[in-house]
Amino acid sequence: MKLESVVPYHTCHHRMKTGDVIVFSTDDLPSTVVKVATRSEYVHTAIVLFTHQEQTSAGSVVIAESHVDANRPSLGTGEKIMGAQHQWLEHRLKAKGKVWWLPLKVPLVNDQRLRLQHWLQEIEAQQVPYDFGQVAGAALDMGDTMGLENTPDDKALFCSELVTRALQIAGVVESHINAAEQVPADIIQFPCFQPPVLIKS
Repeated sequence: MKLESVVPYHTCHHRMKTGDVIVFSTDDLPSTVVKVATRSEYVHTAIVLFTHQEQTSAGSVVIAESHVDANRPSLGTGEKIMGAQHQWLEHRLKAKGKVWWLPLKVPLVNDQRLRLQHWLQEIEAQQVPYDFGQVAGAALDMGDTMGLENTPDDKALFCSELVTRALQIAGVVESHINAAEQVPADIIQFPCFQPPVLIKS
């Protein structure tokens, strides 16, 4: 098996743009369950919300995600919740595991970027919770053949559901795709992205 070469975050963060996606892989028990269910090493996704030209003490990239880790307050609200939150990417890179960067093939134009950012700020302000009810259904496709697909809505969002909805709002993922059925391995396959770049091994 060919080993992936690493392009470290500190050498590429200045190239990241709003709408690019970050994909994570860890080896804790919940992540292992996701890996088995989805037959993939990808277990969590986030989307680039803002980038800053000036390097700060925390880095230069802010991501939006729906996460079950409520240890760190969200940057916008200052609240700790299991659900929609904004974090410095550099802080998320401190956890164990691999991380990939998925650059958009075509960067968002101003209107797309503003729509995406507005929606992501809105769901964070509303403290939209993590979608525990539907994440298992997305990972296990067995029910889909029996008409048991998840129903998309924005009342609660799991990680790749949030990312898919944000990309749909930006107009780079087709609206007919069921966001509530997408897992991290599906996000990787979206045609709007370049091949994944490993930024942490």
